[in-house]
Amino acid sequence: MKSFRKIALAAALAAAPLTGLMAQQQAKENNFILGWCKTQWGQTMQVQRDKDDIAAHQVHAAAHFTPSVTKKYKGCQIKYVDFGVEPKQGSSVRVFVSTDIENPDAVVAASSTTEWEEGWNRCQLEIPYTIKGTEDLYVGYEVLIGEKESMNTITYDNSIESEPDRNWYGADGLWYKLNPAQVPANFRVRGILTGNAPDCDVALEKVISTEDYIEQKNGLWKPTLRVRNYGSEPITSLHIQATVNGQVVSEADTDDDFEIASSEVADVEIAGLSFPDLGTADVTLTITKVNGKDDPDMADNAQTHTVFVYAEGGKVYKHNVLFEQFTAEYYKEAPAADELYAKEIADRNDVIWVKHHRPYKGVPDQFTAEGETEYDKLFGSARPFVPGVCADRRIFVGQEDPGPVYFIATSGDVTGMVGGAQSIPAFVNVKVDVKKSADGKSLDATVSGVSTTTVLQQQTDLRLTVWLVEDGIKSTTQEGRDEYIQDGVLRSLVNTAWGESLDLTALEYSRTYQIPLKEGWNADKMRVVAFISNYSTNEKECQVYNSGQAFVNAATAITDVKDAAQPMAYCQDGKVLVAGSGFSVEGVYDVSGRAVANANLAPGLYIVRMTNGKTEATQKLCVK
Repeated sequence: MKSFRKIALAAALAAAPLTGLMAQQQAKENNFILGWCKTQWGQTMQVQRDKDDIAAHQVHAAAHFTPSVTKKYKGCQIKYVDFGVEPKQGSSVRVFVSTDIENPDAVVAASSTTEWEEGWNRCQLEIPYTIKGTEDLYVGYEVLIGEKESMNTITYDNSIESEPDRNWYGADGLWYKLNPAQVPANFRVRGILTGNAPDCDVALEKVISTEDYIEQKNGLWKPTLRVRNYGSEPITSLHIQATVNGQVVSEADTDDDFEIASSEVADVEIAGLSFPDLGTADVTLTITKVNGKDDPDMADNAQTHTVFVYAEGGKVYKHNVLFEQFTAEYYKEAPAADELYAKEIADRNDVIWVKHHRPYKGVPDQFTAEGETEYDKLFGSARPFVPGVCADRRIFVGQEDPGPVYFIATSGDVTGMVGGAQSIPAFVNVKVDVKKSADGKSLDATVSGVSTTTVLQQQTDLRLTVWLVEDGIKSTTQEGRDEYIQDGVLRSLVNTAWGESLDLTALEYSRTYQIPLKEGWNADKMRVVAFISNYSTNEKECQVYNSGQAFVNAATAITDVKDAAQPMAYCQDGKVLVAGSGFSVEGVYDVSGRAVANANLAPGLYIVRMTNGKTEATQKLCVK
């Protein structure tokens, strides 16, 4: 209860005008703030003593201002330092201004006090410091903590994120930079200035956008702008200009009522920007007017953000993720890796799973296709390894491997990769049709599709790649298994490893291929896989936009069904149906084994039992 009362009181005080001495000084001297923090208290920094530590200590915090900020206040004086503590601890407080936080001799102004209270305090410097405008400045305070006394007194504000690289803290003269990823807040310390503050000076700190895909002409992009007010007066209106390749393409004003107080930061919305050209656009947003006036310092008024513009009336297509697995028969744990990946993707109808077999420890693999070693490039600076996977050849941050091929050890990571790739909208589709030739010696395939844009996201060299893939191959050479069924084996690079150039100017495309079949290949267990991707000498820019596939025999897939003559379950309008001569659904069960009605099925994983009156078959089915 005591803690709750403190928070409520702090919030109430923060929302009200400053009272007492601080308010009198503001009214008399027209002070303004140099700082990153908000007024409101957020939390207290926790500093733990060692078990046997009973000594006195200093704890301290500071805010850093680079020359890009101090130049705005050239000639102004820092006369006071405000600091916030909660609870009150210690016997004295020293405030200071320094040009180098790690050099004790760099302090240019300071003063000490033994009279301060919980909450905000203002301490006058013994000698005001005049800002030169070319220096780094650190405004901070340190609290002398007594023997055995709690060291928890320095406070953060209630910001939603920390000003990067601008908050410092420590103890006993040692300083550390606050990690904004760990603490998304600022220390409550700030300088109080007198002099001629800039008028209508803002900085555009960040562009926040929840929708970066915009319909041409009809669509309006409405990002949120994070803006800081460096001026002395409140900001109530902004005018924004959008440029692409140096050309102004759109302009807008802020469309909501707002007010940004001096030294504060706030998120504001703009009325909306439109774009004339299709494709990826690196848009530079610039604040050109502040309260209807020119900004005296335009150096920090712009940020660049990438958007994608698609055709008017266009649509987003179903996105099939290309899941590429790098494996080797000489690698004993390959079957375990297969099981790990299958757990998450084998029953999905929006993932196309293909395996690249490669040599392992110098031992060749019988299933390595001609030209397939070209894909070693996808390992980037890493030495090729197995098992490795990539999803649409996308780059995922936070991984040990450089990508786009990664070592994945958990099924959750597989789901995360596939989900991350699929979250990117597909503005082109890939349709594949395939049939055996009359003599059975080749396959005739057609790959076609339509697009809602002439240029895809981050496209530099668009390619269409076609593969021939075989499932259900019985192998006796998989290390650790007497016999193993190899699925997803890449048999042929139909139009080379990196495919052929593709032009979407007409917003549609079509290609035909005659694919020869080699002796020993089982055409009835084959599929043709095609995908559209970008090509670059930089492996991080070879992203796949969408994929498609077609089975020579529609009942062949990487599932629990092992024989092409057996049935294939699928879901249509919430009901399970069966493709397969003479088979029908005998029962549908959830993952716990309970029978469920075969109607209006909710999204999830089900077990389907099928029969033709003589034999039975089961299959896992993922309903979307």
